[in-house]
Amino acid sequence: MPGKVTVKKGQIGKKPYTVKGDTLQEIWDDLQEIWDDILKKGPKDKRSGKKVAGYTECPVKPPEKATYDGKVEQDKASGEFTVTIWFKAAELTMTGTIQHPNLASDKKLSAKAKAEWKRFMKLLMDHENEHVNVTEKAAKAFAADMQALTGVGKDVDKEEAKKKAGEDLQTKRQKLKSLQERLDKANKDLDSGGHGPALKTSIK
Repeated sequence: MPGKVTVKKGQIGKKPYTVKGDTLQEIWDDLQEIWDDILKKGPKDKRSGKKVAGYTECPVKPPEKATYDGKVEQDKASGEFTVTIWFKAAELTMTGTIQHPNLASDKKLSAKAKAEWKRFMKLLMDHENEHVNVTEKAAKAFAADMQALTGVGKDVDKEEAKKKAGEDLQTKRQKLKSLQERLDKANKDLDSGGHGPALKTSIK
């Protein structure tokens, strides 16, 4: 019966932006001097509108082309055709970009501050990579829902029954919760507890 609707995961690129400062507070706080960089240069979260240290975008394109399969049955008594159609093959494509800070130099940071920066960056990148994971999971759930769809059409004319089956399949696809809604919700839910880690700027 149903064929395969898949998600092709392409390259997930990284887009670093340079930050600098002699202390963690200088690096983090853009309310001071021109060299206080993270919040000034950091990306804006398009979901919340807030400035953040890291931000991940993973657009997923719905299938541009699809092939179909199906079966035709005829009621011998009435002569009516019943046509059932489904997606034989379709592919969603996913790419991604992770924006994150890159420290110009840590030479003037204390050993404790260097350790805190490394801790912060590890947790930040873990969080951003999780955005990739939840996006892929949501896309695969959408693909599975597409794969499970069948369209049915009935008519005494076989070609008309095929047409009705195709229309029914597309109508059912349109009634699925939209792909973008699913992606937005998955990423919003991930950020519900905060957009990644906080840098402990009190460490000197």
